[in-house]
Amino acid sequence: GQTRGATVEQIRAFQAAISGLPRSWWRWDGSTREQLAAAGNKATRTVPLAEYQAVLARAESAEHKLAQIRNIILDGRQNP
Repeated sequence: GQTRGATVEQIRAFQAAISGLPRSWWRWDGSTREQLAAAGNKATRTVPLAEYQAVLARAESAEHKLAQIRNIILDGRQNP
């Protein structure tokens, strides 16, 4: 989930909908104290935006490489 741009009511509704399921929140920057409280923020460390973006770029690169590998494998199956 993301608190940024969500109302406190939306955050509470999301929390209620997923009940005891595991959850993950990101993009705390720009969130109000009320939004953080509604999300149950118990984070002891926030991640700077630049660090988040760097990790996201690495993940997107890995996703691209995996798609290329998938295409190579599928091409090999279609053209033995």
